[in-house]
Amino acid sequence: MRGVVYALIDNTWDVRYALPFCAVLSQQNDRIGCFQASAQYLTGTLEKSPAEIAKDCAQHLSRPARCIELSSR
Repeated sequence: MRGVVYALIDNTWDVRYALPFCAVLSQQNDRIGCFQASAQYLTGTLEKSPAEIAKDCAQHLSRPARCIELSSR
């Protein structure tokens, strides 16, 4: 899962495909881990702030609350 998220982010330099991928995972723990991996990768690689990641969550997800919460950790 982590490799898929990294590849989706690397291909576009944003989360337009990575976050929706995370959102459709069937297990809650998988979704949480996916959102966390995305946020960590964005912070470390693209140097995005938690506020920027929260904005991405709101832009690319119909239910962004959990993503936004996890982006600030």
